[in-house]
Amino acid sequence: MEASYSPSQTMARERSDRLAVAALTSREALASLYAAHAPQLYRYFWVHTHSKSLAEDLVSEAFLGAMRSLRSYRIERGSFSGWLYAIARRTLARHAGELARPTLSPDMAAAQPDAAALHFEERSDLWQAVSELEGFDREVIALRFGAELTHTQIAEITGLQPGHVAVLLYR
Repeated sequence: MEASYSPSQTMARERSDRLAVAALTSREALASLYAAHAPQLYRYFWVHTHSKSLAEDLVSEAFLGAMRSLRSYRIERGSFSGWLYAIARRTLARHAGELARPTLSPDMAAAQPDAAALHFEERSDLWQAVSELEGFDREVIALRFGAELTHTQIAEITGLQPGHVAVLLYR
């Protein structure tokens, strides 16, 4: 099944794919890739760790892994974003033993992206509930609301059908 993207998503995907190829020889392209993807990766890791410093470290580690294996990226196999999140998921898995499920303290809440959007009690309840989800359900939530990916992008990364992703998120 071919993934369907909006025109703006298609343009962003194509730009990232081109930048990934250019990043093999251009530091500017590599910096642009980082700038385009680091905020979403940070939110993705934060949803899993509830730690600003650990999320930042994991973003760095994931990008270092991507830089080291950039020559293996092939546009014809899928989007750069999907390839990058596969690396991010492996990075997170390597740190799974080190990652505890902390309860949300006030200083952790301050590190949350867009912290002003919700009251502390609501954020605390929300992230506590997310941390109690089973691994794959938490992963889908992190990709959707942490990394702000679309159902189609999540399907590409996880190997699920977009409709199944929608059902998982609805539940």
